[in-house]
Amino acid sequence: MVKLIDKLFNEYNLKARVFPAVLCSAPFLLIKHFIIDPYFSVSLSMAIIQDVPLLVVIVYLLSLTNRFVSKTLLENKSELPTTKMLLPSTMLLSVDYKKKIEEKVQKDFQLSLPSLKDELSSPEGAKTRIKEIVSLIINQVRSGNLVLQHNIEYGFWRNLIGGSITASAVSLIASIIFGYIIKDELAFLISIILMVGYITPALLSKIILSHHSKEYAHILFREYLGVGNSPST
Repeated sequence: MVKLIDKLFNEYNLKARVFPAVLCSAPFLLIKHFIIDPYFSVSLSMAIIQDVPLLVVIVYLLSLTNRFVSKTLLENKSELPTTKMLLPSTMLLSVDYKKKIEEKVQKDFQLSLPSLKDELSSPEGAKTRIKEIVSLIINQVRSGNLVLQHNIEYGFWRNLIGGSITASAVSLIASIIFGYIIKDELAFLISIILMVGYITPALLSKIILSHHSKEYAHILFREYLGVGNSPST
């Protein structure tokens, strides 16, 4: 049981999954407060006792939903920098740098990166081989502080943006309810503000995720080669 709790609340899960879920829970709590709560008359202490378990359930469900949406809509592993940087046809890394990575990969895993001929004859096959190699690299250096830090940053934004898609849709529904059905000006205004707030990161998703995924890839390969241990700026 202790191991399960530690797993659920380790640094990555807490910062990259739980925090985005908490930030995306606002429209659900708004609907609860203005639509559900008025039908129940309870004391403040009882309200807190009832709200805490509900918030935990909402956050847990959102953390799963956010990850599913972000993985499905926002992430294609074949197009991530960790894959594209190691393709022989790209110049995102220098030839010498890729050669150093390949030499270490051959030594550590008895595998080789695809050649240009491999990529031209089977582009998807070349990407699949690189993804498999990158998975092994990640497994070897995942405990590195910089790798973990950048993995958390990328995971946070990816899951927040995935959650923003869901939260903006719920905020839109709430604005319709409060604007045309229940007609509550305060709740309607809050719904609009939330919707705009959630739409913003969703619209900027390509820029945000591109930046953080490139940063993560550079740190991953740098730590794998054991080059440079000072934090990046």
